[in-house]
Amino acid sequence: MRRGDAPIRRSQLVMTYGPGSLVITPQGVTVMVAGLDYWFDPWPDVDQRIDVEEFTFHDARLERRLGVSSLRLPPDYRGARRDQDRSNYKLPVPVLRFPRWQVCTSCGNLRCSSPTEVFTRKNPPPECAGCRTKRKSGRFVAVPLLAVCEAGHIQDFPFRQWVHRDPHAACARRMWLLHVGAAIEQQRVSCECGASRDLRGVLEFSHDQASSVLSNKLDSSGDPYGCRGLKAWVGAVQEPCDRPLVGILASATNLYYPDVRTSLYIPPDDIRGAECRKELVDALSHPSLVPMLRIVHEGSDEITVRQLMGEAGIGDADPEEVRRAIHVVREVRVAAERLAQPEQEYDERLFRLDEYRRLAIDAEFRSEFLHVVPQDPGPLAKLFSRVSLVHRLRESRALVGFSRLRPSEGRGLRARKQLLWKTMPSNNSWLPGCFVHGEGVFLELHPDRVRELDRSTPTEPRRLPRPWDPSATFVALHTLAHLLIRRLSFTCGYSAASLRERLYVLSQEGSRMHGLLIYTASSDSEGSMGGLVRTSGVNSLEALLREVVEDARWCPGDPVCRELGEASTSAACHACCFVPETSCECANVALHRGYLVSDSKASDGLLVRGRPAAYHTQQGIAGL
Repeated sequence: MRRGDAPIRRSQLVMTYGPGSLVITPQGVTVMVAGLDYWFDPWPDVDQRIDVEEFTFHDARLERRLGVSSLRLPPDYRGARRDQDRSNYKLPVPVLRFPRWQVCTSCGNLRCSSPTEVFTRKNPPPECAGCRTKRKSGRFVAVPLLAVCEAGHIQDFPFRQWVHRDPHAACARRMWLLHVGAAIEQQRVSCECGASRDLRGVLEFSHDQASSVLSNKLDSSGDPYGCRGLKAWVGAVQEPCDRPLVGILASATNLYYPDVRTSLYIPPDDIRGAECRKELVDALSHPSLVPMLRIVHEGSDEITVRQLMGEAGIGDADPEEVRRAIHVVREVRVAAERLAQPEQEYDERLFRLDEYRRLAIDAEFRSEFLHVVPQDPGPLAKLFSRVSLVHRLRESRALVGFSRLRPSEGRGLRARKQLLWKTMPSNNSWLPGCFVHGEGVFLELHPDRVRELDRSTPTEPRRLPRPWDPSATFVALHTLAHLLIRRLSFTCGYSAASLRERLYVLSQEGSRMHGLLIYTASSDSEGSMGGLVRTSGVNSLEALLREVVEDARWCPGDPVCRELGEASTSAACHACCFVPETSCECANVALHRGYLVSDSKASDGLLVRGRPAAYHTQQGIAGL
């Protein structure tokens, strides 16, 4: 496969296809994205000028939290002739061949490829020799079955050991993967020596007992067959591991869970309120201009400033305003380096306090990447103490690790980052990231309604996984955010998958938060069209909340939806409350319509007060 033959959007390399994930190229070759050690290395035997500063950007709060000195955009492949004299010419994100086992699409012949094999248009994958002898058409494709463990390790499925029921099988004869049916349990591995065994149960795994069928039943002697600790994305690297090995389909959704941390950009105090246009700061903040901004500063002569304007694509602009924008961009970078600290396992709720205090303001706040305009709550004053329109915001995203089989829990930040590297740098480390722009609406719940929720709730919320607040206010605001997202998708011009929630809930004395932000921050064509702000004014919001009340009162799945489920996830399903997984912060759990409108277990809800009999009366939103 040649460089540039597998195009992937840069944001996908942070959100979906980070190191350790599988990618299928347009040529049908399955590869694994390599570790961060190899991302910005020159291509072997090619003279390249690598300038990593071109891809560097900063978010001081997020960097301080993650213990890194910078964030880097993934390389953008430049293969055009006009880019030959530029730095980072033909710089790809490297990948490795994985899995090595291949199967013939015609006869099922299994073949283990060499790690050094490279397939191109001129050197395609080999044809099956057995099929060619029988004058049949057979080509090799990657096997659909892999083996992983909960620590993130991944390896080829042990076909030879499985079929011979021996971890140290010495037989090296040909094998076949025979398809008796479509399901994996109906497939069988056969060896030329006569051994044969089906794949029944190889996908089964018990999280509670930390055991799997593959580990328990591979060896005929009964000894467990454990994980070999292979980190295939950084080469043939093994480390000690005692976890059970689990069979998994290469197309399974639980093969790769990226661990992404996000942050709303809050400008440092010393540069807030800079009088310059956002468009100028955006243009000068592009990573490709970093080398020039090392030399050009706000005191440079006009010829130098105009040369920078030409490189940034800034047309007719006042050079003095450009100088102010240069000052802002340079100060942001200096602040990021000044605030850098060793990594810490921050509580997500405490991390969001700065954002909450900046959004919950009484006067308009305007900066280059954040513009908040408070509104008079008017008829919603008894429900929300603040309603603010966020005309622009910038969200930074950083990939800190990944997990397999289930989302990572209980693992330290350093252990998560270590997965991305073969050898993690001791200092000046970085993480892959991206930033996107958007808009939103911020709602702060009135303190009186918070106290009422604490006194009278439909059920006691179960203990939620960190970092979410295990309170009735959290469940109520979370459910409200979901119903608002579903309603806003009909009116604001964005799809539900393009809208996101960001919850600010903390019950800690002295640092209480009870608000939510619904925003759009998408790196493609949907990003900041202004529709969300235009349809989130107080008058529009009042009408939306009345529709939300009707949605919360009745679901097409009732009475099943309302009566079944766990304590904090009942009265919620795909028909009434669930949103796309990209929109929800906690995987569509901790939802309950009873927290918004009263049900048989409580007299009051967040939006509607009264007994269930009042559902059929003309009852308004609580406090209106």
